Amino acid sequence: MRNNIVLLTYPGHFLLSKLAIESIKKISPQSNITVIADNISNLTWNGYIDDCKVFYGVEVIPTNQTLNLLTMFKGDGWLRQQMIKLYIDTVVDFDEFFITDGDVEFLEQLPDNKFTPCYVTKWIGEPLTVQEPGPGDVSSQQAKYLEYILKIPYQPLNVEMPIRMTSELCVATSGVPFRDIDKWTLNELRSYVSKLHCNDFLEIHKNIQFDTRFSVSEWELIEQFKEKILNQTPISFYCPPQPSGSNKGIFTTCFLSDKQMTKEWWMSRNIDIEFIWDKLPNKK
Repeated sequence: MRNNIVLLTYPGHFLLSKLAIESIKKISPQSNITVIADNISNLTWNGYIDDCKVFYGVEVIPTNQTLNLLTMFKGDGWLRQQMIKLYIDTVVDFDEFFITDGDVEFLEQLPDNKFTPCYVTKWIGEPLTVQEPGPGDVSSQQAKYLEYILKIPYQPLNVEMPIRMTSELCVATSGVPFRDIDKWTLNELRSYVSKLHCNDFLEIHKNIQFDTRFSVSEWELIEQFKEKILNQTPISFYCPPQPSGSNKGIFTTCFLSDKQMTKEWWMSRNIDIEFIWDKLPNKK
């Protein structure tokens, strides 16, 4: 798979991240795994980081150890997780690495070459030429965000898809929660955007945090920046998200928290839950 794998987790996916780590070990036993655990989260319990270190058996870096500036997003875990990914190069010592969310379970080996994971989804919302996005218009909100951040008209990624495209569909990378990335690209992205807006990258995002016209997508931003600004040709890999429990596709992902799954389900996956169950948050 990859030499260095960085996995992001937070208290609501404490158990799911164990499944993710074990799946990585199965398909790529030689990979070095580093966990970034979000202890800025409002769901964090006393001893969370120590529990992560014991349970995962790999290097664990707490978010507040190196990314304490992200406390400005303390009440917004979803956005904070995206900002963590966009600053991950400041945390790890690897020049290149593979990053994945903690709720991903890999089912089979990924391609050896670096790739841009893509899939096809229904366009949600009206085109930007028709009207401003509103709450829930996810596709239009992401397009509006990309236009605002990069200051260029939105165009989908120039990749080949295995199905016939129509105006109601769009190519997306935001729903595939892993990819190859490198320090240089992330540093260039933040520097470019900061100069473009004459403002700090984090402050730019703080200013639009509650603007319902925008939906921040770290993956879409990275891939659009690479293609449209750096003029890199993406090597696309069709990789649609699969629901948890599926035995098809490259990976499965879960949209629930650990405790929304039953004890019986965790026991069926041979995950020790008794020592931690009462500490787990009840919500995502």
